[in-house]
Amino acid sequence: MNMDRKERIGFTLIELLIVVAIIGILAAIAVPNFLQARNKAQLTVIIRDMRTMDDQLNIYKLDNNRYPISDYVNGMNSIKILSTPVSYMASVPFDRHRKDPELIKTRGELYNYWYNEEDPSGRYNTGGKDWAYHGWYVYLFSVGIDGDVDWITYNPSNGVASNGDIRYFSPRKTADWQDSIN
Repeated sequence: MNMDRKERIGFTLIELLIVVAIIGILAAIAVPNFLQARNKAQLTVIIRDMRTMDDQLNIYKLDNNRYPISDYVNGMNSIKILSTPVSYMASVPFDRHRKDPELIKTRGELYNYWYNEEDPSGRYNTGGKDWAYHGWYVYLFSVGIDGDVDWITYNPSNGVASNGDIRYFSPRKTADWQDSIN
């Protein structure tokens, strides 16, 4: 037996580089899919919250013959009325994507809510005629996954980095807020 020969222990540099390259390729394929799945899950939670609030707002209307006073009139986060004094919901869900302190200070940390019979902005005719003409009575708003009010509506076809606000119109679900102010 020849003692000058060293036994081969470990991997060569080429083998290690090939393994690292394969791992990099697999990660490049998998990460966008994980991000897209995460965005879809977050969107599902937001829509579920909005549907629940819409159901509870309709129960409130049955009890009180009208929807609660909206954010326009009552100030930010008037949707809290669903949890006090009568509990229509155990707690009103927070808009999880509101992380900007200035946004929370001006608009609150809950979903925003508007009811079509109140419009101090003067954009619509009084009595909700314009809003009702467009086929909806309640409007719920989330800043969306990007966490910013950017006045574009979230569209899942935008890809992994889809930005935009999520709007929920009831009873008719309007695709884009622009559709309702023409």
